Amino acid sequence: MSKCNQFRSKKAVSLVFETAFYAIFWYIISWYGFQIQVGKGELIRQIFGVFMGTHWFITAYLLLYIFHPILNCIIDKLNKKQIQQVTILLTVFVSIYKTIYSRAPVCDFLFFVNIYFIINCIEKTDFKRIINNSGSLALLTFVSLTSINLLILIIGQFINSDLIKEHSIYLNHRGSIFVLMVAIFIFYAIKGLHHIESRTINIIASTSLGVYLSHQGISQNVWKALFIDDTLSGINACLHMTFSVIVIFVCCVLIDLIRQYTFEILLVKILDCKRISFVLSWVDNFINVNEPQLKK
Repeated sequence: MSKCNQFRSKKAVSLVFETAFYAIFWYIISWYGFQIQVGKGELIRQIFGVFMGTHWFITAYLLLYIFHPILNCIIDKLNKKQIQQVTILLTVFVSIYKTIYSRAPVCDFLFFVNIYFIINCIEKTDFKRIINNSGSLALLTFVSLTSINLLILIIGQFINSDLIKEHSIYLNHRGSIFVLMVAIFIFYAIKGLHHIESRTINIIASTSLGVYLSHQGISQNVWKALFIDDTLSGINACLHMTFSVIVIFVCCVLIDLIRQYTFEILLVKILDCKRISFVLSWVDNFINVNEPQLKK
């Protein structure tokens, strides 16, 4: 988005309908595959989850996608020092504030704007040279945060303190600066691996989104029936969880392939209809911020 200053309605509509596809898919699997009853209200809430706050990530991402042409115009008018200043202020009053106080009244969209400025700050300043060599830094940060998290949980379990155990959330909730650091380091580490095909990365990204869309709501009862076993403990529980993660990811790869070659193809044909295409083009022209061309 930082390099392509154009909003495309088709992309936004496709993402909205992708959330609807997963809701309908898991509704069918739950009802006909496992005889799990799902209320019509829950089905509607999942289908229209983008507009009803069910899928926070999709909603925040769509808002960022809608506003990114305007954000790009603002960033283009800032010099390097101003970009750094805005990025630092956003990081302090959004990410760090959210890390210290997880219930802070900071919306997910603003957190995404913070990420957007951080990426632009890295790309347009001297930070890029440091971040580009972040493979070992990403691994070190990830291992360190995971170790600290486990240590907090072990100490809390040992002295039976719920207060200590609850503080591990500082390291892993979605607004945490630590999670943001790991994400950025991993992003640039993978970006630097030129031998990995973009198609492979796109499959992983698309599947990860599918896992996110499948992890809550209608599918929860199915996942509990298939993958949760309270009788296991110790190494058996770890092996069971690892196997479950692999199976879930593989299943979501297959589900997403089905979506791409059936539902997505049909949606593209519908969006290419003359009347619908005209409306989408009007929306694109309204949202996109284009500099007026000077007459010769």
